[in-house]
Amino acid sequence: MRSARSSHVDHTSAAAPLHPAAVEFIEELSMIAEAEGVPRIAGRIVGLLLIRQEPLCFDELVAQLQVSRGSVSTNTRLLESRGAIRRVGRLGERKDLFEAGPDFLERLYERRIQRERTGQQIAAKARAALPASYSRTRDALRKMEELHSLMIDAAEKALQAWHRRR
Repeated sequence: MRSARSSHVDHTSAAAPLHPAAVEFIEELSMIAEAEGVPRIAGRIVGLLLIRQEPLCFDELVAQLQVSRGSVSTNTRLLESRGAIRRVGRLGERKDLFEAGPDFLERLYERRIQRERTGQQIAAKARAALPASYSRTRDALRKMEELHSLMIDAAEKALQAWHRRR
């Protein structure tokens, strides 16, 4: 048990104010999420859970992020469906708690790989369907396919290296 005179403060506690660097991280992550087609609040939820490194209940997410209950509800469901966060329980607690998914980063990169594959397939389909008179366009689409292929290979290699390190 900690003495009342102890100067140690657990800055990751849900009750503690966030350090400005933590706030900046959360906001920057929300911008990345938005650029990836995910609502900004979803990025904030993930960011807060990553910063806190402990499960937080619904009301704590609402209070810490200063957003509506409806927004938190909608976005926690979205994030759960994508494996970015998970719902957990705590002995003796009735409320559901949320934490960042244990394989959050892997899911993020797997989704990136899938988007690259989709882009590659769209370019290949269009290139195959266009007549020879579209030779310049077909060449540009071939280059697009090549770039997507390189991006897929790089992301898959990065994930493999990540798994080996863990």
